[in-house]
Amino acid sequence: MNTKTIVLTLLALGLIGFIVATTMKKEPAPATTAVVETSETPIENVQKEDLAVKVYFANSIKNPGFMDCRVVHPITRTVPYTLAVAEASLNELIKGLTGEDIANGFQTSIDPNTKIKSLAIVNGVATVDFSKELNNKNVGLCAGQFIEAQITQTLMQFPSVQKVNITVEGKGDIVQP
Repeated sequence: MNTKTIVLTLLALGLIGFIVATTMKKEPAPATTAVVETSETPIENVQKEDLAVKVYFANSIKNPGFMDCRVVHPITRTVPYTLAVAEASLNELIKGLTGEDIANGFQTSIDPNTKIKSLAIVNGVATVDFSKELNNKNVGLCAGQFIEAQITQTLMQFPSVQKVNITVEGKGDIVQP
């Protein structure tokens, strides 16, 4: 064989190898690398809607003379979207009442300077620890029961909560009747 024939043979073999390599069945790309064109807005750019939550307060019109110190009534508040909706609800409760709420007979026994130190919901039990300010207004015949009822009912609106434990500065049974 002459040099020209050898070169042509090598070129032909290379071309055949290239054709075989490019036409062999390839593994599909993983689904996570697929590019899908859509006219929808990406999820991270979607504005989450505000949430309506209930916060509970005593009401002198609906419970005249406060014959039952554990009866509290809901007010609907709107909070920004959050996964920590129970904590957001408690923060709304702590904020207290508007002028309109007060005009409608609502009252609170929770000091607005109260802070949530921790909140955990495990196996249906919400355990919430508050700062010492929770007890600042815990004076009088019904105050402690109203505080407990306000917190308990605000948390019990959530299906994941069946029971509520309240502590102040890590100590239980601080909210006195």
